[in-house]
Amino acid sequence: MATAAFDDVKLREVRTTMENMWGDAQMRKNFTAKADTLNAIIQKQTANGQALNGQRDKDVDVRVTWLTLGDETVQTFDPIATGPAVCSIDGPELQAGAQDYRLTIGTEKTFKIEETGSAWGEGLRDVDVSFQQLVAQGLLETRKALVEDANSRIIAKLDTFAGVNKYLGGYTAADGDTTIPAADYSARTLLPYLARVQMMNRYVDPYILDGGLLWDDMFISAVGATGADQVRLQSLFGQFDITEDMWGFAKAGVDDRAFLVDRNAVGFFSKNHYTRAVRELGVNGLYNYSMPLPELGNRVEADVVYQFKCIDDKYYHVYKLILRYDLLQNPIIGDADLTGVLAFRKGAAV
Repeated sequence: MATAAFDDVKLREVRTTMENMWGDAQMRKNFTAKADTLNAIIQKQTANGQALNGQRDKDVDVRVTWLTLGDETVQTFDPIATGPAVCSIDGPELQAGAQDYRLTIGTEKTFKIEETGSAWGEGLRDVDVSFQQLVAQGLLETRKALVEDANSRIIAKLDTFAGVNKYLGGYTAADGDTTIPAADYSARTLLPYLARVQMMNRYVDPYILDGGLLWDDMFISAVGATGADQVRLQSLFGQFDITEDMWGFAKAGVDDRAFLVDRNAVGFFSKNHYTRAVRELGVNGLYNYSMPLPELGNRVEADVVYQFKCIDDKYYHVYKLILRYDLLQNPIIGDADLTGVLAFRKGAAV
């Protein structure tokens, strides 16, 4: 590996090793990223995006087509009064919703593997593991870290999209959050309230993202208890599309709230710059290619940069994984206050 160029053959060897590791149940558990919120958004979003790669598109990354909620304002007229003939009519334009964006979030993570050291036992000498295994493990661990980091960043950005709740129902709101008293923050009280919120805010097909505040009730409803209250709880949860993400919300610092999200409101989009085939740059031993992220349904790809270099009289294989992405908000929802995202914060216990 140290003397031969990096190419598609060597990449296939690493990919095969990664697939074998991923196929092992225990290893897959170790390397699977916790990204429940990000997966929920990707699976439920209605917006479609296209990566823009042409020279004339160099200033933008993706083109997104949004579903729009039109202006619902109705005009009145006097049906008794007579007037001039109607020669032409006009009205608000229904928007196709295509818009170009630059992606604003970029993250990367690097690791290296020593090929040879100055003493026996350093690098790959006297190590009972193949180079392909080390690379595969490094790629899997790095991929996991990037996906989990993306999940928490997306949750934090989603929080900034929270709009005006048009049905407070006696609760208070500030800075885009509706505060629910701690005593009411249970499935039996909160979920029926969110059903009313959904109707009054005219959400068509929303889903709930929860930072763990409903987890206890959900756990109790799922353990198979047969008491009347547990059965009612099971039925109540069955009326909602809920994703629990305690780990991700805590990492994002918003584990005191839940979000009600309209499917038309937001979308996750990414763009990779390289192809899956290895490309030699012809300078400094650099190569690049892209790799899919199965943790996100293979809909997102990370760019990989590889370099074989000498550092302090030792040879290293260096890998950098790069993600470019963003959470985008539907800009053409008819009511400016209705962002399609509502936040519900648990108030302090009294």
